[in-house]
Amino acid sequence: MDKGKIILLSLAHTSADVNSSAVPALLPFLAAAFGYSYTEAAAVVFCHSLVSALAQPAVGWVSDKRQCTWFIPFSILLLGCCAGAMGFLTDYRLLLAAACFSGLGASLFHPEAASLTNILAGERKGAAMSLFAIGGNAGFVLGPVFVGLLVPVYGLHATMLFPLLALLTATSFLIAFRRMPQLKKLRRQGTATGQANNWRAFSWLACAIVARAVVTQGFYGFIAFYWIARFGATAQAGSWVLACFAVLGAASGLAGGLISDRLGYVATVRCTQLFLLPLVLLFSWTDSPWLAGALLAPIAFCLYGSHSPMIVLGQTYLARNIGMAAGFTLGIATTAGGVAMPGLGLVADSYGLTTSFFCLSGLALASLLCSLKLPQTRIDRKARTDRAEAQAEGEAKAENAAKSTRDAMSGEG
Repeated sequence: MDKGKIILLSLAHTSADVNSSAVPALLPFLAAAFGYSYTEAAAVVFCHSLVSALAQPAVGWVSDKRQCTWFIPFSILLLGCCAGAMGFLTDYRLLLAAACFSGLGASLFHPEAASLTNILAGERKGAAMSLFAIGGNAGFVLGPVFVGLLVPVYGLHATMLFPLLALLTATSFLIAFRRMPQLKKLRRQGTATGQANNWRAFSWLACAIVARAVVTQGFYGFIAFYWIARFGATAQAGSWVLACFAVLGAASGLAGGLISDRLGYVATVRCTQLFLLPLVLLFSWTDSPWLAGALLAPIAFCLYGSHSPMIVLGQTYLARNIGMAAGFTLGIATTAGGVAMPGLGLVADSYGLTTSFFCLSGLALASLLCSLKLPQTRIDRKARTDRAEAQAEGEAKAENAAKSTRDAMSGEG
């Protein structure tokens, strides 16, 4: 695993998602400045998400056909310029156009960067994809932080910081990845596996990803409100619970990737989804804030620990089209939860937040059932063989130790 280049890809992921997450964070300030309605503000986020989701699989297909490493620095610059322009645009139509181009930038970045991470990872694909994902998680945290710190002090024109940061990141990437022929050779080696695409397995995986993404977004979107409504907490306490859940999720993403390299990707996905179902049910049922708080760590691990293995599995099942696989898996994971949120909100308004979380347990069950349909991969078979060999070696050592003890005792007698 080329750890240095993967860390740089993770930092590039941070830069890309800082600009993406700045879009919704800027909306309250834009609405206050220009009088946009909630519907108009929501349309900006919708344009960004829709273009990103629809374009990512197509961009991944192009990435598989041609070497498109230049997509990465170009997309970072495009995202930075769009986020920067939003602080200067006074025409709502231009704001929508900037949101669409920002979604295009996100779609250009993720498939190519994820496929390049897969190629550079070697045998440690789970760990590499986890490092890559952590960069994105950090970006989604830092984007709103930058907006919240800078815009109230310096005004909307403070968004000029975003293109400057994007230029710095894109330049660093170009310097580090200047050996394009070497990357082209690695790409040929990574895709020349001789394996055919397994679309049936990928379809089951996509269904599992959709169900898991909705559960993840449901917790992320409603957990603060749930703490306030169910346990009588303050708004500040609810926000702290959400922050803790986000931190636990980031740590769980890294742990899940490391574990999947040892236990296998399918085994990790199945185990996490198996435990997720009773955990969500117990979380929905309990009246104790202490038990609910204790459940957040294992729930976060089951949700975020399965993220990287699912992406790697998608690239394994579509071994000839790893870019398109990344576009599908990342695009689905990004948008499926957001599309389902209005439905969950309607259930919460009509029947209460507790009922919404019970609905999430049904989706956890669907994710588990889909994961049981996933076929084993080479890494899963290798991990199972390694565990059997380690167990046999341990038994042999124990038998030899027992034999030595018996020989020593007989010698003393």
